[in-house]
Amino acid sequence: MHGPYPGELRMRVIDFVEEGGSRREAAEQFEVSVSSAIRWVQRFRENGASEAMPVEEVLRHWRSTRGRSSPSSASNRTSR
Repeated sequence: MHGPYPGELRMRVIDFVEEGGSRREAAEQFEVSVSSAIRWVQRFRENGASEAMPVEEVLRHWRSTRGRSSPSSASNRTSR
């Protein structure tokens, strides 16, 4: 894994999708992952942002979402 993609590449992917292309097609054309193309377009549509999220925001999101599995699903995975 490498650092964030440049903002110019992100905007090219977003523009491609906004002009009618699919996120999957954009990912293939610009050689990025489909999940990246989906996230970039979603974030752009939600708040107009095309730059990478600040590290602090990424960590805050990661910390808030980890460990959210229900106790019953966790016990189902460990007991066999």
